[in-house]
Amino acid sequence: MVTKGLVWKMQDYIDRCKKVVHKLIKKVEGNLFLISLISLLWFLFRTARKPSRIAYPCQQAALAQFSSYFLSFFPLACLRRLSHPFKKEHLNRYAVARFLGLLLLSFLVVSTGSMIYDQMNDYKDDQKLGEHVKHPPHGAGSTGSSSLFYMTADAAQVPEHKVVSVYDPDATNWDYTHGYHWEYVNQEVVNSMVAKGVLALTGETNTVDAWKALIPYQPGENVALKLNFNNSWDCNETDNDIDPIPETVNAIIDGLASIGVPEDNIWIFDASRIIPDRFIDGIDHSGVRFYSAISWHTCKGNYHHTSYVDANSPETSRLTCTQGNLPQDVIRPAQVLVDADHLINIPILKSHGPYVTLALKNHYGSVEYALNDRGSMHAYFEAGGNSANCPLETSHVLADISNNPNIRDKTRLIIGDGLYGNAYENWKGTRRWRIFDDDDPNILFFSTDPIAASSVMTDYIMEERGWQDHYMLHAGAHLGLGIHEHWDSFQNKEYTAIDYVEIDLNDEIIAGDVTGDGLVDMQDVRACVSHILGMRDWGMAADVNGDGAVDVLDVQRIIDILS
Repeated sequence: MVTKGLVWKMQDYIDRCKKVVHKLIKKVEGNLFLISLISLLWFLFRTARKPSRIAYPCQQAALAQFSSYFLSFFPLACLRRLSHPFKKEHLNRYAVARFLGLLLLSFLVVSTGSMIYDQMNDYKDDQKLGEHVKHPPHGAGSTGSSSLFYMTADAAQVPEHKVVSVYDPDATNWDYTHGYHWEYVNQEVVNSMVAKGVLALTGETNTVDAWKALIPYQPGENVALKLNFNNSWDCNETDNDIDPIPETVNAIIDGLASIGVPEDNIWIFDASRIIPDRFIDGIDHSGVRFYSAISWHTCKGNYHHTSYVDANSPETSRLTCTQGNLPQDVIRPAQVLVDADHLINIPILKSHGPYVTLALKNHYGSVEYALNDRGSMHAYFEAGGNSANCPLETSHVLADISNNPNIRDKTRLIIGDGLYGNAYENWKGTRRWRIFDDDDPNILFFSTDPIAASSVMTDYIMEERGWQDHYMLHAGAHLGLGIHEHWDSFQNKEYTAIDYVEIDLNDEIIAGDVTGDGLVDMQDVRACVSHILGMRDWGMAADVNGDGAVDVLDVQRIIDILS
C-alpha cells in the first residue's frame, strides 16, 4: 500500500529533478561555448560513422552552430572564459568537475535526440532505396544499396547519376489552333537551354569544355544521334503527331561543331522509321547525314540507307529471358550503330500508352532480331500481354537492347526532349500539361545515365497522368546500366541516389547580379572575377552576357551596367 509519506518523497524527488534540469537548461542556454563544443563533438561523432549524414538538417545545424561561434565569438571568449578559470591561482577542482559533468550530460541529451532523428532519416532512405536494392547488377558481388553504383564487368565506365533539367516557357508558343506545333519553336531559347544544360551537367565554365567533357572526340570518329520518329511514315509527312523537332538537334550539332566534329561525321538516324523532309529542312547544317533502314523511301538531303548486322555477327547480343515460352533471340543492331564511335540518345517526353517510351524504348527501332520480327517482340515485354512469361523486372527486351555493347559502351549523353510532350499517348499529337500550368512542358533533360534520365522523366509523366509501367528501368538497373528510383514528391523532387538539378530560366534574374542579393554593385564584379579565377563557383549567374561562357566580357558587362 502506498503511503502519503512515500508519495511526498516521490513528489519531492520529481521537484528536485525538475530544478536540476531547469538549471541545466539555463546554463546551456547562456553558454555559447558549451553549445558549440557539444555541436562539434556530435557532428564529428555522427558523420564519421556515415558521411552522408552531413546532408541531414540536424548535422547541418550542428556544424552551423559551431562555425558561427568559432568565427564570431571564439577569439574573444577564449581570452576570458578559458584562460581565467584554469589559471593555477584560480583553479577550482569542484568547478572543473561540475563543468565536465555538465558537458557530458548535455552531450548525452543532445546525442540521444539527434540519434533518434538520424535513425528516422536512415529508415526513410532505406525505404526509398528498397525498391532498387532487390535488383543488384549482375556480377556486383553485393546485395546492399552500394551495389546500385556498380556496372557490369564489361561496361565502359560507371555513369554519373546526375540529371539536369532546364525549363523555359518561352521555348515554344503554339496556340493549338494555327499551323503545326513544330513551327512555333524559338531556336535562340533552345540554344540557351542546351548550353546551360551541358554546363550544369559537367560543371564546366564554358560550353566548349562542357562538350569536350561529354564527347571525347578524336579526328575521324563519327557521332550518331538517335531520334524517335515513331509517327513518321512518309517523306512528305506534315502533321501534329508528336515527333522530333529540329531546334533541339540544331543546338546539339552546334555543340559538336564547336569541338571540331565535321558535319559529315554527324549522323542522325532512326533505323526503323522515315526521317521526313520537313525535319531535314529544319536542320541548319546541310552536311550532316540522315540514316534509315527503310529502303523504299529516300527523302531529301544527305539521306543514306543502313542495314542490320547478320545474326552471326560478333556485334550481336542475346536476350536475357531464357525461361520463357519463346526461344532466346538474338539482337541485331543497325550498322550505323556499329560504325559510330559516340552516341547521343534523344528520347521524347511521352508515354507509349501503358508504359513509358524514353531512353530505353527509344532504341527499340535501332535493332532487329534473328527469330522474330519487331512486332512479335512485344510479347517479351508488354505487361499483361507478356506471352513469353519473362520476369520483366530482371529480363526485359528494352533493357537488353541498351545493354548491347554498340549502345551501352558508346552512349555519351542523353538529352530528353520535353519542349513538347504527351503523357498519355505516343501516336498522337502533343498535349498541354497540367503540371506545367496547362502549357507545353518546355523542358529539356540532360544526363549520362539512361536509367536515371528515364527515371526522372517517368516521374514527370506519372505526376501528370498517374501510374505507368516502367519495368524496363528495373531491368536496366539490374543489368547495371544506371540508377533507378523515384522522387519523394513533385513538390520536393528529391532523390536518394540520383543527383537531380533543376534550372528554371523563367525565374526573374537581375542582369549583373552575380551574388543574388538583388543589387548590382562591385560585389558582383569581384564575384565574377573570383569565378573566372576558379576561387568560387557562382554558376550561370556569372554568365552575365548569356553567351554560355564566363570570362572578362561578363566583367565588362557588369561595369557597363554600373556606369
